[in-house]
Amino acid sequence: MSYENESEDSKKEYEVEKILKRKIKNGKPFYLIKWKNYDNSFNSWEPEINLEHSKKVLNLFLKSQKNKKRKKLDSKKKDNNKIKIKNLIKLKQTNITFQELSSNYFYLFGFKCGSI
Repeated sequence: MSYENESEDSKKEYEVEKILKRKIKNGKPFYLIKWKNYDNSFNSWEPEINLEHSKKVLNLFLKSQKNKKRKKLDSKKKDNNKIKIKNLIKLKQTNITFQELSSNYFYLFGFKCGSI
């Protein structure tokens, strides 16, 4: 009789509350799953194929990861531009003219070389 209960439990479908992380193992994506109505000790790594009935949660997770990467890249670009601006200010303080600056600095301000 307990065997029948175990069989029913193994067929039971659990609901995904949230996807926490992603990793690649043997070339296949696995996701760390937080199961609905279970505490964190029941979180488990599941292959993508096991998430067939959780496409909405998976798509939300993937979208959030794209946004995080985009924000990180934007932040790096801003940091690089800040460095370029600081360098430009230092050059400007040494009385170097715009004509003497490299094309990188012209590009930073939207000018083409020789357009001044």
